[in-house]
Amino acid sequence: MQDERCAICGWPLVADTDRGCVRGNCSMRPTPETFYDFDRACLEYEKEFDEARRSNKEAPTPSVLTSKWGRTAQRDELKPCPFCGTKAISQGRLANNWTEEQWRIQCGNPFCLVMCVTQTFALFDDAVRAWESRRTAEETE
Repeated sequence: MQDERCAICGWPLVADTDRGCVRGNCSMRPTPETFYDFDRACLEYEKEFDEARRSNKEAPTPSVLTSKWGRTAQRDELKPCPFCGTKAISQGRLANNWTEEQWRIQCGNPFCLVMCVTQTFALFDDAVRAWESRRTAEETE
């Protein structure tokens, strides 16, 4: 297990909770069914968790190349969807056997007819740049 990763979800630790997990504060919602490092989670959070959250595996298996999109957060500071006007959301996931992150920005409206979304980026800031670089409907008029 790697000490620079969140003991709960396994994501790399960051400097502030706006970008992800900090030591002792996992930002994943809902909390995963099993923890990345159960014993360290008990120490860092200073509490006893249900033993059912203990993983039977030491690390993710190599067959798991990517996790599902999670880390969803509404982004008020970004441009809205150019088609329906809904606020954008960011999504992140772990890839390549949980060693790298992937990010994308997309329309926050699940009923948007177009459902625009950026391509997948390794860096959150690159996904933001891609979303912000396109023009809104008001800018094209």
